[in-house]
Amino acid sequence: MGKQIIGYITLYFMSMLPWLEQKAGVVAVASGMGAYEAFIIEILAILTVVPLLIKFSAALIEALKKIEKIEKPLKNFEEKALESKKKFENYEILGLFFIVIVPATGTWAASFVASFLKLNPKKSMIAISLGAICVAFVYIFGTEIII
Repeated sequence: MGKQIIGYITLYFMSMLPWLEQKAGVVAVASGMGAYEAFIIEILAILTVVPLLIKFSAALIEALKKIEKIEKPLKNFEEKALESKKKFENYEILGLFFIVIVPATGTWAASFVASFLKLNPKKSMIAISLGAICVAFVYIFGTEIII
């Protein structure tokens, strides 16, 4: 029972790490954890980390602007991004959803995009969370089918 709880806790925290995110569920299922258990833990981790990322990524972006070598390129990027914001706002929820499900991106990237473009936080959280839950479902239950 102790090993099982440690496995749950490990999966929960691994699921919050950038680039690992939903892929941690694949490792858990391949290691013998039940797919339903892994999926529920993934959802809990997603619902914990997404609001925090959206809230604090704006502060991180502002802090990065204070670093001399990063300031100018980041400000140029921000200006260009904000020029494109109107186009993106029309597809805000769908756009963030797809940023999450595209390989090599995920909840962290989508949260930074939402923050960078100053998109509606509630809509962003919903879109990013739904995308992450869909990815977790495909990864975890896909792994269970293959194994």
